[in-house]
Amino acid sequence: MQIARQDGLHYLYGICLSDCSIIRFAISHGESMKSHYETYKGWSVSVQVSAHLSRVDIDRKAADYIPRVVITEYKGNAFKDREIADGHSYPTPEKCIEHGIITARAYIDRGVSLM
Repeated sequence: MQIARQDGLHYLYGICLSDCSIIRFAISHGESMKSHYETYKGWSVSVQVSAHLSRVDIDRKAADYIPRVVITEYKGNAFKDREIADGHSYPTPEKCIEHGIITARAYIDRGVSLM
């Protein structure tokens, strides 16, 4: 792993063990990375742009953004958090947040309790 600075962002570079491709994750330090918080059907929802990823072509200007989706269920005085995998990347932070919200709401709508 190696950290480098490019285009105002810090990047963590590594090698994907499954296919030996180079992976680049952006490490955010500012306004460029967005987040969203809401309450949906009594659950807390947090969606953040956790990183952006590009494989092999590390000089690519447009990055794919990956959402980090965390939901929290409350029952009485107890609560439980779960990170939900979206499984996709998106071309802009806004699309990333939008689809992260859809992922969280779809999970909650299935009625699966975390408790």
